[in-house]
Amino acid sequence: MALGIASAQVSHDVATPIASIRLIVDEMEEEGLCTDQELLAQLKGQAEKCSEKLATFRETAEDIRSNKESIKSCTYIFNQLKNYSQLYYPAIAFDFSDTTLLQRKLKKRPSFADKS
Repeated sequence: MALGIASAQVSHDVATPIASIRLIVDEMEEEGLCTDQELLAQLKGQAEKCSEKLATFRETAEDIRSNKESIKSCTYIFNQLKNYSQLYYPAIAFDFSDTTLLQRKLKKRPSFADKS
């Protein structure tokens, strides 16, 4: 029960500022307060990323509450690692384009269903 209350509170506390940011960006664009279209697109993109992360958080909290188990593919885990690395360490230029080592390692492992 405590997890449900905590996750609902966090969801509300995060969803409200995201909605506010979207409204402010839309108003800035509509009223011509910012003419930098690239900046507006970046702000919208970041707000969308926050919404996606919030949705993932809500799903994870629900899975935990209901004791649901899930299998995550190596591709899913790799993409999560990539996203978090870029988010938390933006000044570091990670090279995620060369996946040959990962592919060789995966070929040596038994395959599992891709349920990402």
